[in-house]
Amino acid sequence: MEQLVGRRVAVERQYQAWNDPLPMPYQTWSASAGRIPYLSWHAYLDKPSGTKLSWRAIANGTYDAWIRQQARSLRDWGIQVYFGFHHEPEDDRACGNAADYVAAHTHIRTLFAEEGANNLIWVWTLMASTYRGGNGGPAAWEPPDYDVVGVDGYNRYPCKPVAPRTFVQLFSPTRTFAISRGKPFAIGEFGCVEQNACGASGDPNGKAAWISAAAAALKTWPEAIFACYSHVTTVEGYDYWMDTSSSSLASFRAMALDPYFAGTSVIAP
Repeated sequence: MEQLVGRRVAVERQYQAWNDPLPMPYQTWSASAGRIPYLSWHAYLDKPSGTKLSWRAIANGTYDAWIRQQARSLRDWGIQVYFGFHHEPEDDRACGNAADYVAAHTHIRTLFAEEGANNLIWVWTLMASTYRGGNGGPAAWEPPDYDVVGVDGYNRYPCKPVAPRTFVQLFSPTRTFAISRGKPFAIGEFGCVEQNACGASGDPNGKAAWISAAAAALKTWPEAIFACYSHVTTVEGYDYWMDTSSSSLASFRAMALDPYFAGTSVIAP
């Protein structure tokens, strides 16, 4: 990805299961190369399809010894990283309800503080649809103590039968929410499929235009401290790769090398 766009990324999103000892070797390697890790630590074993843990059990102290061990390990790592507990919890109801999630997040944050893991910038992340009022709205899932409002969102049209969404439509509700809380916000995942993908006959330059509009919007949103693009094919088969077309890659390169973004390193607040 870095070779495609011609620069080192500033922040790299990384996903870890409950039983992964943090930091993992990949994270230490990536950080040593100058990237800031954004670690998402989840209440499931081994992988998303693995055993789900109860948020209520976490809040009740069942896993305190492991939580404290993880906190000490991250503390002793000694570098500042973005850290989030169970991103998109509203999409993992097997672990509990909103109140259970808030209680678990609060308990983990308390134990980390007691262990002196003060090098973590806490990012609380929901899906973009929740900030638009879905899943009970963001306030239902909001813990009392965090540093950055986080959000994940995608334009899946035309591959998924949903309304097409511009970057601004996807993320302006999150920006509004973050401003109301007096906090910065971060886009931990974003992506767009080609508008002529999945058998559709849309504009072959539509994805490139979408990315250019995203760059333009971000340059007017000083509250946004970073945005991580999902350079992947999803399990549903949606191709978000930045180089699905020469025009989309050109837009990505233009954004990455824009003086507003190029070479940026961020840690906030």
